[in-house]
Amino acid sequence: MRSTDGATRPDDPARAVPSRVGPLNLSMPRGLSRGVAEYRIPSDALVRASLSRLFSTRHEVSSQRQLKRLVERDLKSDEVFRVGEPRLRQIAIDSGLVDLEIHCRETGERRSLVKCPVCAERLRRVRNMTVFGGTVTVGYRCARCGYWTGLRKRVPTRYVFTRRA
Repeated sequence: MRSTDGATRPDDPARAVPSRVGPLNLSMPRGLSRGVAEYRIPSDALVRASLSRLFSTRHEVSSQRQLKRLVERDLKSDEVFRVGEPRLRQIAIDSGLVDLEIHCRETGERRSLVKCPVCAERLRRVRNMTVFGGTVTVGYRCARCGYWTGLRKRVPTRYVFTRRA
């Protein structure tokens, strides 16, 4: 049996040695092993229901990572579910079940933002009137999640989720 790169291989596929230069290498890619745990991605409705159950017993969750662990533990059944932190944050904002408190640090960077770093919504300019009648941009605000920043960029560092009354 002759391969595309010209090397001869035995007819028995079990004893065949994969070609190093060949165009098709059907072996497993590097980094993947057969012992990898499989998981599923839950629908938005499942995550929203889990958030509802979670905040019926808790008043506050002090970090996004802790919320992720609690939701994944709540969703755990016969199948293993995984949900990403940014997606979970956006579902929590959209659900209306929680209030989001955003802790930020200020950077020295002075540039205008277009998208909100918390929820990816377009930011609105906060303007002020000058003494001479003109307008000046003094910051940016997100209508969806409440994030705000001045002319110096604020970077979110912690999210605190509180049950809405």
